[in-house]
Amino acid sequence: MINADPSRHGEYRRPPKNSRFLIVIIVGMATVLALQYTSHPLFGPDKTATLWGMFVGLFIGGFLFGWLRFPGR
Repeated sequence: MINADPSRHGEYRRPPKNSRFLIVIIVGMATVLALQYTSHPLFGPDKTATLWGMFVGLFIGGFLFGWLRFPGR
């Protein structure tokens, strides 16, 4: 849809609603990662790098897609 009025630009953008859910997933992933370094890990040692990759991907993806906000914005 072409918007002829530039003052209304971005009015139709939906506010992010996934931030709470994503934060819960990130905290859960951080907990699983912390448990990997205890004497009773949930997954084998070969899966730790995969878990780190998922954790970093969720965190960076949350900022890239706007589900998380930078402080002060």
